Amino acid sequence: MKFDELKLPSNKNFGFLITLVFFIVTGYFFFKSNTFIAYISAFFAIIFMLTTILRPQYLYQLNILWMRLGFLLGKIVSPIVLGIIFFGIFTPVALIIRLVGRDELRLKFKRKKSHWIPRDNSKTSKNFKKQF
Repeated sequence: MKFDELKLPSNKNFGFLITLVFFIVTGYFFFKSNTFIAYISAFFAIIFMLTTILRPQYLYQLNILWMRLGFLLGKIVSPIVLGIIFFGIFTPVALIIRLVGRDELRLKFKRKKSHWIPRDNSKTSKNFKKQF
């Protein structure tokens, strides 16, 4: 997917989100007794709130910049996280299963009369009568 194909959120939604984030940061720093940073954050929250209410079109370029940052982070972080999951979880499990000798998919060729898997007819006949 290309960035040009993404649909931007409205400028008002973006403005309210950034305002909320700044208010949360303000509350956190008031709680931690760091009032200087809390006042700066509250100032930015009020500026963003007033801009969102009065002139949301001024937030357009910032909205685009924010979405580009998110798009870039998605391009970078997704392959890293998926690689960690694959090589950290699936690969060791597959190696252990191979070392133990299990063949869950029955891919090993065995010379036998039939490759049919026998089923217990008493269980299947009950399962298909009332499926839902």
